[in-house]
Amino acid sequence: MKKSVKQKRVRRSESQIKALLKEKDRSNISVKEFCEINEISDATFYNWRNRCAAEMNKRGAFVPVHLSDVVSEGQVFAEIEYAGSLTVRLFQRVDPSWFKALLPS
Repeated sequence: MKKSVKQKRVRRSESQIKALLKEKDRSNISVKEFCEINEISDATFYNWRNRCAAEMNKRGAFVPVHLSDVVSEGQVFAEIEYAGSLTVRLFQRVDPSWFKALLPS
């Protein structure tokens, strides 16, 4: 009868967890493959993801926005990153109501 070998538990910091979640978002592999590569369980991955999503909701949808007064042609005027997974780049000024329409209700 074979004994199962239990993996040693590794405690990761919040920054390591967030870096792993960003890495998964950028990759084209399944959660199962990602977890195998990084030696974590599927349950751990989903717990991390849910906890980070809950933190984002607690903090609210407001994030700092930096606008440039001087914009040359082809240069980004504003860049909005939402929850680390969606980036919107603007190349010219837009009406504030347009921004409001982007935000989830």
